[in-house]
Amino acid sequence: MFISLCAAGITFAVWIQRRVPMPRKVILYFEIAKSSFATAIWLWLILDAAFGPGLGRYYYGDYPRKPTIIRAAISVIILLYVACFVSNFQSYEK
Repeated sequence: MFISLCAAGITFAVWIQRRVPMPRKVILYFEIAKSSFATAIWLWLILDAAFGPGLGRYYYGDYPRKPTIIRAAISVIILLYVACFVSNFQSYEK
């Protein structure tokens, strides 16, 4: 349910952005909202994969969790927040 609500929030923000002309500052707020929803989904899935009950089901033996979580955090920053940074820089242009 949580993931569905976050996905609906992202879809709603994209739909509004495509339908309604808005100033750059409002676009920045929508980008922040979309990135926040996407981060919440990403964290939910990564933490479930890292600490969930199915841990080790597909692997023989234990594997280190810390590098996996660090790589996931770096990918969140790179994949989800680039649009926010670009929108932020564009909002200050005239």
